[in-house]
Amino acid sequence: MKKSTTTALFPILVALSELRTNWQVDEFLGFTEDQKFLLSLMKIAHGVEFDQDQIKTLVSKDINAINRFLKENGFDIALNGPIDLGVATIMDLVGQWLEKANEASVNNNGISYPAALVKSGIATSIVSLEGNMVIKINTTGNLTVFIEPNATERSGLDLFKHILAQSNTCSFKSSSSEVIIPMVSMNETPDINWMVGIKTVGNIDFTISEAVQQNKFKLNCDGVHAESAVALGLRKCVSVCKDEIVIDEPFNLWISGTDANGEYFPLFGAYLATDSWEK
Repeated sequence: MKKSTTTALFPILVALSELRTNWQVDEFLGFTEDQKFLLSLMKIAHGVEFDQDQIKTLVSKDINAINRFLKENGFDIALNGPIDLGVATIMDLVGQWLEKANEASVNNNGISYPAALVKSGIATSIVSLEGNMVIKINTTGNLTVFIEPNATERSGLDLFKHILAQSNTCSFKSSSSEVIIPMVSMNETPDINWMVGIKTVGNIDFTISEAVQQNKFKLNCDGVHAESAVALGLRKCVSVCKDEIVIDEPFNLWISGTDANGEYFPLFGAYLATDSWEK
């Protein structure tokens, strides 16, 4: 059975940026290909515009303060320690459909799943990676939802790299189509242990010794709600009737913000199979 999964690098990048701003970190050093790829995104992500209530960060030497911050904001993850410094970032993205969707259903392999029929703010791709259809749906805020139906199963950085490439490739035209999308509810703790070992260079040199993340996502008739929390523990220099487009197959979904030039950057992404399709 295909398994739904999420990817949210943006709050990780915000956490690293906070260390650079407030802890006199001059540079981050990555040693694996995954670490180097993450750090290569910092400059791009820095230009993404977001509302202050969508992102909040705490930096503290007190592990209890970090874990309390996570718990008070509804997350189950926690740092185990010991740490010399910790940082936690929480991202909360709410995008309401331009008009409330109608309840509907989709059928996959003979099983019916609750769905939302989205009626406006829709555009479809005229150019896309590998020629796959991509659907763009505007929301009432500063967020845009993209959906790639019948998607190949991917996870982690592979999923993020695909949706980033798709974001950079697609162009769209407005559509009068309505879109039926499975409702989604999921709560995941993706493995970001590959971050362990990233070093900082600056006033005090640290090594990331612990990295945890929790992602939550809901899609319903109101819109989308994506939440992500990341916590990093650091040690001082240690080694460590209209036409309807029906989405009835697993799909990629990502939520993007824009920079000052209007370029999209994925803030939250997911591969959504039937195991997460619920009201």
